[in-house]
Amino acid sequence: MTKKDLLIITIVCFAGVGIFFVFWDPSKSQEVVIIEKDHISDTIQKNTSTGMPSEEMEEYEVIPEPSQQVKEIPAKMTHDVVFVAQAPHAQWENELFQDACEEASVLMAGAWIRNENKKYSKDHATEELEKMFLFEKGEYGQAFDLSAADTAQFFKDYYAIENIEVVYDISADDIVQVLANGHIVIVPSDGQKIGNPYFTAPGPERHMLVITGYDQKKREFITNDPGTRRGEDYRYSYETLIAAVRDYPTGHKVPITQTRTAMIVVKRGIEGE
Repeated sequence: MTKKDLLIITIVCFAGVGIFFVFWDPSKSQEVVIIEKDHISDTIQKNTSTGMPSEEMEEYEVIPEPSQQVKEIPAKMTHDVVFVAQAPHAQWENELFQDACEEASVLMAGAWIRNENKKYSKDHATEELEKMFLFEKGEYGQAFDLSAADTAQFFKDYYAIENIEVVYDISADDIVQVLANGHIVIVPSDGQKIGNPYFTAPGPERHMLVITGYDQKKREFITNDPGTRRGEDYRYSYETLIAAVRDYPTGHKVPITQTRTAMIVVKRGIEGE
């Protein structure tokens, strides 16, 4: 190779390097971003609270840390709630009393809010339920089955109180937490799945009852079930009750077209007081 050839090669190399730097744009180079786990968790929590989808969650599948500490759960909790059967004199031939599980549940919970612990006689319970029927007919035009939302509204209207709320898509742990916080719970259910031996077979498709406590060791809910005169402090296992919990539509024998769990939380006062 002659000196002339070597000179030509050197000039070509330097020219190529110069062209590279002229046309290279560092802003177009690929950047690798490392997303810290804490950042992803915060994003998921924000998006979950607003109901908006999270791209970070879909891409990285990071489960956020709980935003709040769960209150310590006592091993057992029972609230003193007076018991009322929905057909106090066993007047099951009367359709109003056949469907009076919502009214009886509200009557029990209403007495608890007002700290009334005196037992209801059959006559007194019948009289109070009939007052509720008249109120519903006057206000709503009917007095048959009520959904969880409409039961809560009836509760508020009848007793002129506001410490009632409906929570959907619940678990057994959610119910336990509410009870541990000092409140009681009313749940709608499929009475044919609840397995109460005192119900006339096959049991009611639409049934409501009051949950007054729980027993963590035995994993049982303590209830006042108005569907039987033996319903005071009646126990259902966590698994049995939560499997039967199901909201239903308002009306008389209206078809149930969807399955969704719900509970009505009844509070004496503001949580934490």
